[in-house]
Amino acid sequence: MPTTIIDQYEIRYRVHGERTQAPPLVLIHGAAGGQYVWLQQRRIDAAQVVTLDLPGHGGSHPALSDVNIGHYANLVAAFATTLGHEQFIPVGHSMGGAVALTLALDHRARIPALVLLATGARLPVSDFVFAAIDTSFDQLGELFAQTAYAPTTDSRLVARFTTGPLQVSRDQARADFEACARFDVRQRLEKIAVPTLLIAGDKDQLVSAGRMGQLAAGIIDSRIRTVPNAGHMVMQEQPATVNGAIGEFLESFTLEE
Repeated sequence: MPTTIIDQYEIRYRVHGERTQAPPLVLIHGAAGGQYVWLQQRRIDAAQVVTLDLPGHGGSHPALSDVNIGHYANLVAAFATTLGHEQFIPVGHSMGGAVALTLALDHRARIPALVLLATGARLPVSDFVFAAIDTSFDQLGELFAQTAYAPTTDSRLVARFTTGPLQVSRDQARADFEACARFDVRQRLEKIAVPTLLIAGDKDQLVSAGRMGQLAAGIIDSRIRTVPNAGHMVMQEQPATVNGAIGEFLESFTLEE
């Protein structure tokens, strides 16, 4: 898997599909995650797809010395520049959605559209999550299995993503969730004026329908797609529906790089 150097960070990434005239999709994973969460999104019609591990996750190192959403957004913007893309479409899940929102606010000229999955303008984190990180980090995957998937999700799929070792350290996981807890762009949503697709699982226990609804109400040109029988990991649970929704969204307007 290729890597690129941004400042002192070695970023592992993968490019799926041929480059087109349209800006690529850059898929941004959530807290304590990695690009492996996007295994089912490697082929989306009408666009090249790029996945990456954020610093301190998977094969990207070292970790950021000061983990916050703004720093992640700046690094993703620099990453896209390194690959030769002036414009790109962030596709963010959970914490990655916070990064995508920040990109749309702080790097406006470079972001022609936005795709947000299972995220919100604010991402409060339960004390239970921090306690689990501190006291039972080795069982964090099992905790995710209990809360991040719809009850009807195939247990083999859940096990595939939750039984292996986490690709982050305890400190990195805590730093990610602390960054989520500090994140709040509710008062800035009206400044996002690009076409935005919101994708929500109807059984999401971690990000409420109200938080996705708040995004829909606050972002002027947004549309929301609620996916049945899916929880927080909607892109893994219902990949055909998610990929189809993203493909249809891209075809609904013309983008030029």
